[in-house]
Amino acid sequence: MAKEFTQNVIGIEINEEYIMLSQINEKDESYILTQSKQINMPPRAIIDGLIADPETIADQISTTIEDGDFNATNIVIALNSNDFLKKTTISNHIPLAETQLKIENLCQPSPILQNKEYQVSFQKFSPKKKQTQEKNKSEDDEKEETKDKDIILYAALHNELIDNLEDLAKSLDMNLVSIDLIPLGTLRALQWQTNTKKETNILIAFDYNFIDINFTYKNNILLARTLRNNIETLEEEELRLDAYITTIKQLFLEFSNKYPEFPLPKNATYHSRNIKPDILLNQISKDLNITFTEHDIKQTVTLKNQELTEEKISKINNLFLPSIGLALKYYEPVNKTLSLTKVKKQLAPIFNKETLIKSGLIFSLIIGTILAANIYITTQINSIETKLSLTKNQINIIQSGNKRGQKTQLGSLRKTIEFYETIRSQKDSKYLFFYNLISILPNDITFTSLTFNENKQVSLKGSAFFQDSIYTFFSELEKRYNEVTLSKITTKPDKKQTIYTFTIDFNWKRK
Repeated sequence: MAKEFTQNVIGIEINEEYIMLSQINEKDESYILTQSKQINMPPRAIIDGLIADPETIADQISTTIEDGDFNATNIVIALNSNDFLKKTTISNHIPLAETQLKIENLCQPSPILQNKEYQVSFQKFSPKKKQTQEKNKSEDDEKEETKDKDIILYAALHNELIDNLEDLAKSLDMNLVSIDLIPLGTLRALQWQTNTKKETNILIAFDYNFIDINFTYKNNILLARTLRNNIETLEEEELRLDAYITTIKQLFLEFSNKYPEFPLPKNATYHSRNIKPDILLNQISKDLNITFTEHDIKQTVTLKNQELTEEKISKINNLFLPSIGLALKYYEPVNKTLSLTKVKKQLAPIFNKETLIKSGLIFSLIIGTILAANIYITTQINSIETKLSLTKNQINIIQSGNKRGQKTQLGSLRKTIEFYETIRSQKDSKYLFFYNLISILPNDITFTSLTFNENKQVSLKGSAFFQDSIYTFFSELEKRYNEVTLSKITTKPDKKQTIYTFTIDFNWKRK
């Protein structure tokens, strides 16, 4: 019997007091929380919102992983701080490159990002035209609707913090899938099992230093707002409580003005880390006729230990839901939600798993082996020459010292040199082919099949969330390879959104 294949990942939340680890295993399309652990943060490990001692934190995490029931090698990581931007905007249909520029311009005035270099990312939702329209609706009213526009959720984080988290990931020596935001992680966990809800809804996260509010329709974000403040004493300060209530009421008014074609939400789901804001929720419920329901973690994941008490389940829900949401990023369709990773990293998998299983493509195993065995090629190095140089320098350093395990280290490094020399000597290396292919692959494209023959003719079939991504990928292939042709793009209806399928053929011998 073949060995059962399980994908797993660890979501890591870092804050000034604790490190939260949540491991999720995927089995038969079921997502299981197999392990969760809270680690005390070492003193002065975080200073001025940045990780000051990544090595010490990495040691803490590595020790916990080794000693506990953790076996994942993939991580999604986020630092819980207020130094982020998360908003929504409405835009006409424009290409992705123009959208990127538009979002960057929207981020510039933010005091959080001023005088800093930052990374932005976004996701689009395009409401479909309603099949039936009110007959008495005027042209002016039609123009106000958003059904012919894009609703964009965007976020930004300054590069210093992204670099900070990447340094930590390098110290852990694990595969960094994505750098995320805590509010996005919690939002993902709240959305995970609500795909069938067709009505408008509100998802609210009460975290240590912010309240994140999201108006949704079919799990797409229509309006998002983050209220920053220490909320632990929220209900003890009447003036501040009134201010929050007023702000939330204004959000409802903004929603009704921006989206007249969507009904006002009647239901809200919330998650609270440290308090149950009864006074706030009761007042909002009374004033706006909203029904609030506290999120149940069992609606997001399956708990490995089915015999946990309700008290322990509640504790897991309160403490670990954000890190669980971070881990779930790994199982999303590629680029379903935005990722703030500065250097493009491959979300797993780039191949549609179901299609590959059905077609029995042995070649997919080869690809997986290449990507797993040579992670440095795909994620960490800019060139073979650079890697060779660094490895040779390592050998010189080891030879000049009297280090423990010197013989073993030297042997390992020499094998590394032989490996990269082999790749460099091959004019049409398969390793380099896949490295180059992945390096130009838009994040929302997923391969359903890849075949090639002895004449180096490649046939790629895939799908994408955005049509522009297909044209971008095609254009990049044309720059690098010969005989590149793009077959007719077709649309494929999906429960969540329209999917674009395509076929591209080319000769993989580089120009």
